[in-house]
Amino acid sequence: MQAIKWSTLLFGAIFVVVVAGAINAPHLYYMAAILLTLPGISYGLGFFSLRNLQFRREPPATAWAGEVGELLYVVENPTRIPRYFISCREPLPDWIEPQSEHPPIFNVSPESTAKIVYPVRFARRGVHALHSFDSVAIDPLGVFAFGQSHLSEGEVVVYPVPEQMKTWKMSGADKYGWQEFTVIALRGSSVDPDGVRQYVPGDPLRRIHWRQTARTGHLSVIEFEEPQSIQVQMILDRQEGRNVGSGAETTFEYAVRFCASIAYQMVQQNASVRLSNTLHSANETAVNARGEMQLMRILDSLARVEDNDTASISEIVNDKAGQVPRGTTLIVVTSNPDAEIGEALMLHRAQGVLCVVVYIDPNSFEAKQVSSERERSFFQAVSSGSAQLFTVRLQADGTLFPEGVSDGNL
Repeated sequence: MQAIKWSTLLFGAIFVVVVAGAINAPHLYYMAAILLTLPGISYGLGFFSLRNLQFRREPPATAWAGEVGELLYVVENPTRIPRYFISCREPLPDWIEPQSEHPPIFNVSPESTAKIVYPVRFARRGVHALHSFDSVAIDPLGVFAFGQSHLSEGEVVVYPVPEQMKTWKMSGADKYGWQEFTVIALRGSSVDPDGVRQYVPGDPLRRIHWRQTARTGHLSVIEFEEPQSIQVQMILDRQEGRNVGSGAETTFEYAVRFCASIAYQMVQQNASVRLSNTLHSANETAVNARGEMQLMRILDSLARVEDNDTASISEIVNDKAGQVPRGTTLIVVTSNPDAEIGEALMLHRAQGVLCVVVYIDPNSFEAKQVSSERERSFFQAVSSGSAQLFTVRLQADGTLFPEGVSDGNL
């Protein structure tokens, strides 16, 4: 485009000179001179457009994955001279996507401040670093461009979005569907019965009073005096080299979203929840707690977590043995069919911890990642550890749908 403008001015001036000589019109030579001096004047105006201007960027501190937000550029003009045809540009991180092909061009009035909104989409959770950006001024003819670089370090913490997972119910008296498991985790299990009542959907099958059911012909369940205070601890597998998939549709991203959804669900029900994702006590929410503040601490940890650990999931679960309080529900989220996890789970069960393993199926993300024999050995190890097993597979709509695994499928 700039070459075209240069060519137009040059050939325009030559044409005017030729015409002036052909028709003997000396005044046209002045017109040709004006055409040739216009680029110089325009260059001077563009050159001084960025002088004495003050630039800064104000990104949002936090955002949610998938939402459209904005980067705010603030430009202060302390002089009495207006500035025209200015824009702010910068190379954005991979997962921050601009919503327009070109940044907006704006003007700054004398002794005023301009605020320019640049819409972007935060495509994936994470901590996205922002560094320097450039201010660019275009001369009035659009022939020259002048730029300055501005160092402006910052970051945007993008949280994974918790979602309300679809409920699912498994038949059989010895296993529980996801909806039933949630009821168990939230209601607790007091040892003092407080009567019998009619069964309602969502009651755990283990509480059915079979004598009363046989006598009345209607399902009845045993009620207990009062619910216990429930604690949930999640362990996220972040072993390096286990991630399968591409973009935001990977096994690790599904595992992160699952943990975020469980944390949200537990906090909504006033349960105590905690996240562990590595050996020992580093890089995790340190204590079980309730409420929105604990949820935001967990979401912040999930936004920052990466799959770069060297420890296997069985090593992490084994390391936590003896540290999880009795009566806690331990939820292990992994895409690694580590058959050694069975012994670690048995240690927790022996200490009165209810164990649940959520397996993010890598074969649903990319075929033939895990053999059926290895997967079967993993399922049997989980069952031998007296843990409940659920699988999560890649869905076309991206939703989380935990499915229970019965003994018949092991």
